[in-house]
Amino acid sequence: MYDAGIDPTRSVQGRAAISQLINSIDVGTVKAMKDNAKIGYAYLDAMQDLRRKGKYSEAQELFDIM
Repeated sequence: MYDAGIDPTRSVQGRAAISQLINSIDVGTVKAMKDNAKIGYAYLDAMQDLRRKGKYSEAQELFDIM
C-alpha cells in the first residue's frame, strides 16, 4: 500500500483494505492453530519435566517419531 501511496491507517482505502483482510481470515483455522500451539507447549513442558527427572531418552523420542 505504501508503494501505491496509500497510508493504511489514515486513508479510507487503507482502512478498507485492512478491514477486508481481517474479515477474510477463517476463524476455524485460527482456533485450530491456537489449539495446536497449546498441545505443542504441553508436549514441550512434559519433555522438560522428564529431562528434570532424568527419564528422557532422545533415542526413544526419535524412535517414537519414526
